[in-house]
Amino acid sequence: MSVAKIKKINIIAHNDSKKEILEFLFDRGFMEILPAKDASAILVRERRNDEATNTEYKLSKITYALDFLSSYHQDTRTLTEKINQEKKNIYLDEIFKLQNDFKYFEVCEKIEDCGQGFNTLKSLIIKLNEEKKKLLPWKNLPLTENDIETKNVKVVLGSIANDKYDEFCNKINKKFTKINITRVEQNDSCSFVYIIFIKEYERRFFNFLNNNSFKLIESPLGNISVRERIDEIDKEIEGVETEIGKIKSEVQEIANKHFENLQIIFDFLTWQLKQENIQENFEFTENTFSVLGWIKNTELSELKKGIQKITDFFDIIELKIKEDEPVPIIMKNSKLVTPFEFVTSIYGFPRYGEVDPTPFLAGFFIIFFGLCLTDAGYGIILTICSFIFLKFFKFTGGTKKLLQVLFFGGIVTFIAGGLTGGWFGVVLDDLPESLAWLAKPLIAIRQVDPVKDPLTILALSILLGYIHLVFGNFISLSCKIKQGEVKDGLLTSGVWIYFLLTIGFWIATIKGVLPPSVNQAALYAVISAIILVVLTQGKSKNPIMKIFGGLTQLYFGISGYVSDILSYSRLLALGLATGIIGMVVNIVGAMVYDKIPYIGWLLMVLVLIGGHLMNLVISLVGAFVHSGRLQYVEFFKTFFEGGGRIFHPFIRENKYINLIKK
Repeated sequence: MSVAKIKKINIIAHNDSKKEILEFLFDRGFMEILPAKDASAILVRERRNDEATNTEYKLSKITYALDFLSSYHQDTRTLTEKINQEKKNIYLDEIFKLQNDFKYFEVCEKIEDCGQGFNTLKSLIIKLNEEKKKLLPWKNLPLTENDIETKNVKVVLGSIANDKYDEFCNKINKKFTKINITRVEQNDSCSFVYIIFIKEYERRFFNFLNNNSFKLIESPLGNISVRERIDEIDKEIEGVETEIGKIKSEVQEIANKHFENLQIIFDFLTWQLKQENIQENFEFTENTFSVLGWIKNTELSELKKGIQKITDFFDIIELKIKEDEPVPIIMKNSKLVTPFEFVTSIYGFPRYGEVDPTPFLAGFFIIFFGLCLTDAGYGIILTICSFIFLKFFKFTGGTKKLLQVLFFGGIVTFIAGGLTGGWFGVVLDDLPESLAWLAKPLIAIRQVDPVKDPLTILALSILLGYIHLVFGNFISLSCKIKQGEVKDGLLTSGVWIYFLLTIGFWIATIKGVLPPSVNQAALYAVISAIILVVLTQGKSKNPIMKIFGGLTQLYFGISGYVSDILSYSRLLALGLATGIIGMVVNIVGAMVYDKIPYIGWLLMVLVLIGGHLMNLVISLVGAFVHSGRLQYVEFFKTFFEGGGRIFHPFIRENKYINLIKK
């Protein structure tokens, strides 16, 4: 239950075995590879970049192809398989064979051609529809382009607002002789008209149009009538859609035949690109290459054996880790504790050489979580739901760890709820006689009622906070002793441990937990602890200033610990809030049932389900956040700094496939 030991190594081998060694490292994921120590890799970087550029080009082709085909591919997986994002199982040998036999580049080129053709035809349909849209208002126009202008007569097309049309017609007929205005089409806002006029008064005519809100429209006419052109457009669109249909059929055939193979090649090329890019971190000479990186102590011997099977011409040099070097960390915990790494990760990871707080926070976090909810009914729901998700859905990483934490939290919530009488906000003492068979055992299990006796829960919260902080100081002392800082550990954490224990001893005697015979001893112990703090916590060499500094540290220490311990009273507040809101939901449900006839029972069910579900979600978030806060703010500051980074191995990462190792 700690951070795994890491070694920094340098692998040196002959260039002839580079490909096999690189594949071995990639397959096993032993190492996190570091950048080269100097610029010698530049000797081959230009060629390496060409290889990577070529692979990136192929990947871009396949990415486009997969995106284009995705809407045509029929995913035959079940809903559960889709949620689990289950991948195709395949052996590495099968992938290499597919990569050699499958002419994927030609398929991608064909898909690009289909895509370009598809886009061209879609653009043509858009263009034709736009033309048709412009023509539709003039579909009843009995003219062609040849009729627009003669030697003496001219035709203009335009539109005018419906509410001004009659007035416009009257004005134009009074103003001009030998003129004809015809309305062709009318919509909700305007009328589309054509006007035939004599050319001799053309200038006056256009001035009149401009002054009377007439909007001229460019003639859409051609050699044939508008109606005939619309019919032509419809036929053209039909023909284009037929061509699009042929392309879709062709694309559908490609998707059915090649989609999954393209996914496999995508992952293969992703691996290839990663291998090509990582070689920029290698150092090269004429005959050798070297790889610098991190590896777990326990895997070093396996690494040596693996490379030895590839070549005899190699060496692995263990390098000294510098004091300020950012060593990656690998957290190593038991199956029971591992889920709580999710809680730790929210705050940050331990630095290399620093203690992993996960095993120490796990028990406290889950107890605090249960006390924040304190409803056995909610605990049952939480346990069942998280179990279902873990059992039937293959979540990984942080999601899986979170669900496991919630599963454990549900169990503890069930226990805490049973001991405090919390069952969906029901007041057990108010249950009717007909439910006595249920109420009696639940009341018998209940040890304390938070609503009637909140001080007991408050005292429990304070006690847990006290234990939590003392435990944190013990961890701090232990870490300093292991690091060889015995004196510093005893004079800091050790002194405050003694102070906190004597205060606890003294309070226990005052409250009658311990017999009166130890009262005097407890008082002397507290006095000795105060003196010890004053004498050891001052940093000045001047005796008077040292004592003054000690008194100052005593004041800040006492106020700090009192403030921290009082923070744990939130456990009482959140637990009470969960129960009281649940009670309110039940009261509202009962009122709905009593006041609304006929459908009151249905509305009551909806209120109870919706209300308790909302209360569970809100309380769940509060329980997780505040239980975590007590770890991060109060507990961690006694011994944990964080700021570490996770080990990132050089390993295959698959988007579409699940690689099976023989």
